[in-house]
Amino acid sequence: MLRIQSLHGLATLALTTGALLGCGGEDTRPDHGSMAGQLDRITQLTRHGEVELGGRSVTGVVFRDNRTGLSVNVRLRDAREAPRRLLDGRTVQFESVTAQGGDWMVRLTTSGFEDFVTLPERSQDEVIYDLALGDGVAGLRLLGDSLELLDADGAPRLRMRAPVVIGTLGARHPVTVSLRNCTVDRDTRAPWDRPVVAPGARNCSLHLRWRSETLLYPAVLDPSWTTTTNDLNHARRFHTASLLPDGTVIVAGGSNSTQCELYNPMLKSWANGNDLNSARRGHTATTMEDGSIVLVGGQINDNNGNATGVTEIERYYGQSMKPKWEVETVSLPASPNYLTRYAHTTTLLKDDHLLVIGGRSPGGKVRNDIVILSLDKQQLPPLTICSSCLDTPRAHHTATRLDSDRILIAGGFALEDFAPFPRIHDINALQLQKAGAPIAGLGQKGTIMAPRAFHTAAAIDELNMLVVGGLGAGSSVELYRADATPETKAEIKGEDAWSSLAVMEGSRVKHTMTEIGDGLFLVAGGQSGTEVRDDAVIFDYKANAWLEAGTFDAARREHTATVLTSGDVLLVGGTDDLLVGDSGIDTSVVFSRWDIGESCVDDGECMSLHCEQNVCCDKTCDGPCESCNGDDAIGSCTPLAAQTDAESCAPYLCDGASTTCPDSCGSDTDCVEGRLCIGDRCVEPPPPKEDGTNCSHEAMCGSGFCTDGRCCVAETCAPYRCLGDNGTCVTSCKTSFDCAEDAVCNSEGRCIAAAETLAPPSPSCAV
Repeated sequence: MLRIQSLHGLATLALTTGALLGCGGEDTRPDHGSMAGQLDRITQLTRHGEVELGGRSVTGVVFRDNRTGLSVNVRLRDAREAPRRLLDGRTVQFESVTAQGGDWMVRLTTSGFEDFVTLPERSQDEVIYDLALGDGVAGLRLLGDSLELLDADGAPRLRMRAPVVIGTLGARHPVTVSLRNCTVDRDTRAPWDRPVVAPGARNCSLHLRWRSETLLYPAVLDPSWTTTTNDLNHARRFHTASLLPDGTVIVAGGSNSTQCELYNPMLKSWANGNDLNSARRGHTATTMEDGSIVLVGGQINDNNGNATGVTEIERYYGQSMKPKWEVETVSLPASPNYLTRYAHTTTLLKDDHLLVIGGRSPGGKVRNDIVILSLDKQQLPPLTICSSCLDTPRAHHTATRLDSDRILIAGGFALEDFAPFPRIHDINALQLQKAGAPIAGLGQKGTIMAPRAFHTAAAIDELNMLVVGGLGAGSSVELYRADATPETKAEIKGEDAWSSLAVMEGSRVKHTMTEIGDGLFLVAGGQSGTEVRDDAVIFDYKANAWLEAGTFDAARREHTATVLTSGDVLLVGGTDDLLVGDSGIDTSVVFSRWDIGESCVDDGECMSLHCEQNVCCDKTCDGPCESCNGDDAIGSCTPLAAQTDAESCAPYLCDGASTTCPDSCGSDTDCVEGRLCIGDRCVEPPPPKEDGTNCSHEAMCGSGFCTDGRCCVAETCAPYRCLGDNGTCVTSCKTSFDCAEDAVCNSEGRCIAAAETLAPPSPSCAV
């Protein structure tokens, strides 16, 4: 089924003592008697780990990965022994434990824990932690001042994020991280698929240092620890995520970050990657024919909040022995800089040419130019500019390659307005001409039916394209037919080559849409009015229908969606609010579609697109007495067990043999509660009859007894029958009809058992 994997590991504060909830300021010194014993250990379950916090400062914090059992004990070096004080529902404090009189606070989080060491005076420029490595720790990796603890497969399982020091006025200062007594891996290559560097010892000292000259004291040191299954090292927004040839995903930029991160879907682990040469956000990432990744454009905010455009083109060769981001040298015009833009699109053309369309300049001006970029050093010139190719400026549009000859540009903003006019581009005409031929003009291919921006578009095949949602378009969906003829135009009843398809339930803006195979498109997250969405749906193009696909851990928009080699979809970062700034989400989720027999909630969660009785089924169970969740046939439609109540079959119960509803009964057990089987029909109980009247069911009689077909005063009259007046039992017989079944009337007028007449004859009998 299609399911967000991190949903099942959603963090809960499972505290062994319950004391963290609503006990702010409670002192836990031993002389408090039984309270101290109860508060000796606190355990919190995170999304994918467990945190144990002792009752005193010297015991430190134990952090464990639930997937592998890998663990570490983190203790503050030379800390004075002190009891913990509960500050709020998830924060504890150890008072005056450092040599300078600083406090140590530990805040429990849904991904691990974050600790704070207060720095009261300028003389302090270092804090040391003692790390006790658990048996599962096979290696240590330090990259970008972020420490990773690796398992035997080389997968990071626990991580200390790059710490910072926060001064009195809130300024954040970098911290240099070093490790002593243990060997640490600083290789920028992905940690998996190569030998793990053993730490060489089980006890290490972690040194965090900073420059104190420009830091305003008092200050706070702030490192945090997380698991790596779904938690990123950095919050990401306006970033890119690209699939590498080896099946891993690289996330670059976003929110002024230079450090990249790698995701291994097989090991379900995030790892730190190489640094970019320049931080950037709002850029594009294009996968080239050789599998390398090229970043174009973007911007970065300086310390004063001013946006500066990024000029450099960076390229990542993930398969090399020393993978890194290399700046591509391209001869650029001095002014204006045609590659300094954001909110643009970049599309791969033939021969590794890149088509860069529209976007915004760092000042926000919407551009109407197209740039064709060649990274092949043998292709000249490297940059071709068409300043008037777009008759309407565009930003936040889409550019979709249909086939080798056509790219469709749809929607977007023109200045402060929507740009409703898509264009079809002939790639061969726009592509660089060695002979110096001019760039051809653009052909208009009809007006999109609903102006939109921040929408999504995807090619269905070489002739059709899907456009979904967007600002100004709400829940509308459109189809473009590149091969439209007068006949097909009439068939689809659209203006030129555009037609409407089934609308979504609710609008989506700044969402993602990814093809997941066989005409299915996953639409996830986004914004609906003033609400950020936490759900996903699937559009079935062949059926022109929408399917629910579940919810995930946190609402998000402006995230990325990457289809993995397994067919799963990785959602990374984004934001859960409506603010314009750089604040982002530091988590990821994975959508997985599940096989037949797996549990589900919605049809879209299943590979078969059929969720029946909360099980992924091979087909739709159309029969009211049919189930896909039987004891012996989970995932296959089979008849329900006998006497199963199917609401649509009332007043009958399923008979266990047919998938359709019965239309007759043999006993009351074939009827729903409150109905009786009378004359092979399940009916409501009739008004009670007087004794002596005919009956076929005891419920028909006021006495409650239907004996020998009459309402009777007794449940049985054997060996006689209930044939007397007013439903009484007869006491003599004239014929065997007056006797009960298996009884006969003898010559004396008494009903006797039929077996008595079979006695052997006496010897005196002649006949």
